[in-house]
Amino acid sequence: MRRRQAADPDLRHAIGRAADHVGPVQGIAQEHHRPAVLFEGQVKAVIELASLSHFTELQLAFLEQLTASIGIVLNSIEATMQTEDLLQQSQKLASELQSQQGELQQTNEQLEQKAQQLAERNDEVERANQEIEQARRAVEEKATELALTSRYKSEFLANMSHELRTPLNSILILGQQLADNPQGNLEPKQVEFARTIHGAGTDLLNLISDILDLSKIESGTVTVDAEEIFSRMSPRPWHVRSATRRSRRD
Repeated sequence: MRRRQAADPDLRHAIGRAADHVGPVQGIAQEHHRPAVLFEGQVKAVIELASLSHFTELQLAFLEQLTASIGIVLNSIEATMQTEDLLQQSQKLASELQSQQGELQQTNEQLEQKAQQLAERNDEVERANQEIEQARRAVEEKATELALTSRYKSEFLANMSHELRTPLNSILILGQQLADNPQGNLEPKQVEFARTIHGAGTDLLNLISDILDLSKIESGTVTVDAEEIFSRMSPRPWHVRSATRRSRRD
């Protein structure tokens, strides 16, 4: 032990520094001995021994073996303390990690719930869009049917008007000639009948024109600017077309 200390000045310096922290032994000791407790070249402790007699070689060899065992024990204790410290830190980190995992799991559950709600809303919006699309198609089909019906009706009324106006114009011409009585060979009663026939034919012609105009208005081919006027025959307001045609007859 002494030879090792003498051969290693760094070790001797470390032992001296460690011995400075140990108080002097009181008494009448004849010899002092300060063996260093080493482990893998590192000083773990310094033991100060005092004896009333000189230490023998056997005692010194025993102390050297004892300090080696003490070094192993101290290193084990230090390693155990470090392990316990690391274990506490690991447990603390594990607890924090578990807490964070719980918060993360709660957040994930909330996100999943919101995602489910969003998916349900998307499904509702999709169904609403489908219903709107179906309603739009139904409206378009109905509008197409109405447009087709209106066109057929307008064509029918136009054909009917043409078919009625041709013989009606002939009746009006004949009635006007009979009412004028250019040859004077008709009785007054017959002239009155001719005027009645001409007036009724004129009213019928105006009615056919009104029906044709209404069909054109309904089909959208003609627009109407309506206003009210008063006829001299009636204090009630009449439509401008009807009033104008009736005033002509008046």
